[in-house]
Amino acid sequence: ASVEAIARCYAAARDLFEMRRLWNDIETLDNKVPTAVQTGMVLASAEFLRRMTLWFLHNAEQPLKINSTMTDFGPGVAELSGQLDKVVSTHEKQKLTKDVAALVKQGVPKDIALRIAGLESLTAACDIVQVAANSGRPVVEVGQVHFDLGARLGLDRLCGAAETLEADDHWQRQAIASIVQDLHGQQRALTSVVLSQANGAAGTKAVKKWCAANQTDIARSDDMIAEFEASGIDIAKLALANRYIRRLIIS
Repeated sequence: ASVEAIARCYAAARDLFEMRRLWNDIETLDNKVPTAVQTGMVLASAEFLRRMTLWFLHNAEQPLKINSTMTDFGPGVAELSGQLDKVVSTHEKQKLTKDVAALVKQGVPKDIALRIAGLESLTAACDIVQVAANSGRPVVEVGQVHFDLGARLGLDRLCGAAETLEADDHWQRQAIASIVQDLHGQQRALTSVVLSQANGAAGTKAVKKWCAANQTDIARSDDMIAEFEASGIDIAKLALANRYIRRLIIS
């Protein structure tokens, strides 16, 4: 991508998620919390912004129009951010609660702790808002389906395992990043599929309905992912898992 394209996507992501306000709030904690905690929050926000910049580079029409991007995504992102604890899966909610408590224990105000702890889940925000716009369904409902699918199909675990892999060279890093991008894209596509087949069901009920209709394929995918996790994840296994998940979209 060109420097201009990257800069546009960076600016859109920064403003959409109000990163300047978060950075200012973190700066107000100088000499109030341990330096390592403050630095960790800055690094977490930087990694989040890197991932969202990449999202716009990969998924938005270029050159990106910053103002229209804010108009299209702003309301949905704000709604999702404000109700994140009601949208994420049970496992993610437990992790969110634990991470918030750890930061508060270090002296971080709860509102800032919530925003930092929620960054990981918010990397899915634009996918969710996009599906909501395309399907005409409420953002919170789409978010519940998205996160519940990620937990049920093991997509969260696969992406987490991929991000911990050590790459030997540039091409392996590219391969891992490409697979992770594919998995996120397939989770977005599967969310659309589940909603289109829900027949009035909403949220987690829609996911259960879809899973019941695709038991055989999902069981095969579950077994494969469980075997991979038991023996250790590598690039070849990630690629195969990626292929199995893709099959679920057209099953």
